[in-house]
Amino acid sequence: AASDVYKRQSHEGAIEINQLSATSRLTIPADYRFRSTKKGIATHIYYERQGKKVDDFSDAEADNYIELNGIKSELVIVEAEV
Repeated sequence: AASDVYKRQSHEGAIEINQLSATSRLTIPADYRFRSTKKGIATHIYYERQGKKVDDFSDAEADNYIELNGIKSELVIVEAEV
């Protein structure tokens, strides 16, 4: 399967991911504050820290947000190791 990698030093605002029957990994800086939301059908957001799945570490009060929309898709938000 093809894979695209996009790297940015910083980002403010929205990151909106729309996908169909796919899994994506989004690596964010450890100090990046964001809120997350999922829409669509059978979509799931998971969180990872130091190579292990962890509880949701998003911040409901953050200005930045990450949104997953689609069908039968997963997003893994990974906290970058410092």
